[in-house]
Amino acid sequence: ETAKKVSSLQRKDDLPFKDVEAAYLGFLDGRTLALSEAELEAAEAQLEAALEAQQQATARYEEAWARSGLDQAAMEETEKAEFNLSMEEAEHFDAEHSHDKFESHGTKNAGALPDKVVSRDRWLAARNSEERAREAQKKQREVGRSNARDAKQEAA
Repeated sequence: ETAKKVSSLQRKDDLPFKDVEAAYLGFLDGRTLALSEAELEAAEAQLEAALEAQQQATARYEEAWARSGLDQAAMEETEKAEFNLSMEEAEHFDAEHSHDKFESHGTKNAGALPDKVVSRDRWLAARNSEERAREAQKKQREVGRSNARDAKQEAA
C-alpha cells in the first residue's frame, strides 16, 4: 500500500526551477563570480609584487657578489670539496659506530622456520622471563616477611 503511494510521488529534484529560484541562484552565481574575480586580481597583484621583489633581490645579490671580487667558480669548488669531506666523515662515523647492537638476537635458523613457530618461540621466551620476574618478586616478599617476623620476635 505504501509502495503505491510512493510510486505516485514526484521527486522535487526532478522538477525544473521556478523563475524566482532561478533568479536567486543566478544572483548567487554572479555574486560568487564577482568575489572570485576580485580575489584573483588581488592574488595577481601580490604575485607581481613578489616577482618584482625577487628581481630586485637578485640584482642586489649579483652587484654585491661582483663588488666582493670573489671567484664564483672557486667558491663552488670549495663548497663541493667541503661537502665531499663531510660525507666521508659521516661514512667513517657510521662505520665506527654501527656495531652489532642493531643485529637481531633471535633464535638461530629462524629464517628456515615458519613465522608461526618463530612467533610462538618469542612468546614463550617472553612468558618465561615474566614468570622469572614474578618468582623473584615473590622471593623478595617472602624474605622481607621473614626478616620482619624475626625482628619482631627479637624485639619481644
